[in-house]
Amino acid sequence: MESVARGESKINLAQWLTNALSSKNKRWAENVVSLCADAKMLTGDVLIASAFISYVGPFTKPFRTQLMDKVFQPFLQTKFQKITGED
Repeated sequence: MESVARGESKINLAQWLTNALSSKNKRWAENVVSLCADAKMLTGDVLIASAFISYVGPFTKPFRTQLMDKVFQPFLQTKFQKITGED
């Protein structure tokens, strides 16, 4: 009898887990789509980041910060968003 109760308990827990995970299915599907889109942009993102790092490497820290804050980030927020179609 004790083994039957343990078996029923395991079945109940398994059903609870299955129900809990199935409710996450929609969110997971949306994340998969988002990650696939991000993966397409990954090579370009790495290229831009590495180009910027290579360019600003020899400069002083204050000048690199100024370039990042006043040139590179505004560029990415305006021009690059037009390329990717983001708002």
